[in-house]
Order: sequence, then structure tokens, then C-alpha cells
Amino acid sequence: MLNARLDRGPLTRAGRWASALALLAVTLPIATFAQGGFVTFSGTVVDPQDRLLPAAMVTVSDASRDVKHETKTDRNGRFELVGLPAGDYTVEAKLPGFRNLTDTFTVNGQSLDRTLKMQVGELQETITVVSEDGSVTSARQSGNAVAKRPNPACTPGVANGVGGNIRPPHKVKDVRPGYPGVSGNVQLAATIGTDGSVTDVQVVKADRPELAPAAIDAVRQWEFDSTLLNCVPIEVQMNVSVSFRQNQ
Repeated sequence: MLNARLDRGPLTRAGRWASALALLAVTLPIATFAQGGFVTFSGTVVDPQDRLLPAAMVTVSDASRDVKHETKTDRNGRFELVGLPAGDYTVEAKLPGFRNLTDTFTVNGQSLDRTLKMQVGELQETITVVSEDGSVTSARQSGNAVAKRPNPACTPGVANGVGGNIRPPHKVKDVRPGYPGVSGNVQLAATIGTDGSVTDVQVVKADRPELAPAAIDAVRQWEFDSTLLNCVPIEVQMNVSVSFRQNQ
């Protein structure tokens, strides 16, 4: 302020243009970063009853950059991934007892918050039926039927809204398929109802048409106790693979 040699006069036209260009050089990168910079992808993972799922593994993949980001949901079922650049992503959620969930999303400069709803996993049964002489046989019960486990006397849901409490089904009556006179493989899809009975048996694939009736006849006679999710009986999907073989 006390330097008398400083020029304190108004800016010339050239000076004003120089100042404007300098300001523009600073603001342009900031605007560009705001439009296409890094964002946060966050959300909540829930079960089919919209209850929170802690400890679920959430993986976000960027195939174009060959990059993966992983995190786990906290005790409130929340997750957060910070610093994602613009692009197309695949998100996958995993938790034991539930089917893997896969979805896609696009980052275009704005943070995203998603709810990921996971479905209860499918039951898998694999059976091999071996015939000594190739003759046709009928289905037969394997062992004795056992009593179903009682459903626990608990209140569905808790104050904090945490879910994911699964009691898997337990087979109480097992029936082995008979041999249909030919060898091959058949795959079935069925539903275990809330009472443990098997319903809606469908053929997914069969090497020969003679195989499906023998497999279906046995599977329809199976019985389970109830599958429970947070103390509530639910339906569960079941895949059955049956292999018919003749000893040579």
C-alpha cells in the first residue's frame, strides 16, 4: 500500500481481457470435473420381506477398465462405494442362503442410491438310479418318514428390521424313482410349498421322454418341513437332477 511506484489506475482493456481469460481457465476444469467426475454409489440390501441384510458382499465391476470395487453391508444393510468415474457398471450382491443378485447401472456425474432385493436360494437335489438288469421298476420309499420340525414360536420381525434369518427345508419323506427301462438324464424344477409339500413339478430337460414320468412320480411324493424366512413359512424353488443308469 505504501509503494508509490505501483500503478493504481483502472485496468486497461487488455488487462481486463487477460483477467477474464485467466478466470475462464480456472473455471472450465472445475465445471468439467463436476459433470464427469467421481461419484458415490450407495444403497441398501434387503430380503424378500424388505428386511435389512447385513454382511452381504456387494461388488461393482467396470468391464471397460477391468476394475472391481468390493464392500460389505453394515449392520443396517447399507453399503457405499466412493469415487466411481463415469461409465457403465455391473453390481452383484452375494449372501449365503440367497441367490446371487446381478444388476447394471450407469454413472453420468450424479451419485446413485439403490435398493437391492435378494431372493432366497434354490434347493438342489441330485439322484442316481442304477438298474442291475435293465428291467422296469416302480418308485419306492427310502427309509421311514420322520416327523416335521415344529415351527418355532417366534415373532416375525424384530424392532431393528434386520432379516435374512432362514431355516432351510428338511426332507421328511424320501421316495426313490423307479427305473424306466432306459438310461439317461432328466432335470426337473419344482416348488416346495409353505407346508413342505412338493408342487408344480416341471421338466426342464430330458434325454428321452420315458425318463420324465419316473422322476416326476417320485419327486411329487417327497415331503419337507416348512422353509422359514424370519419365522414366516415361504415357498422355495427346487432343482432336481436324476440320472438313470444300467450296470454293464
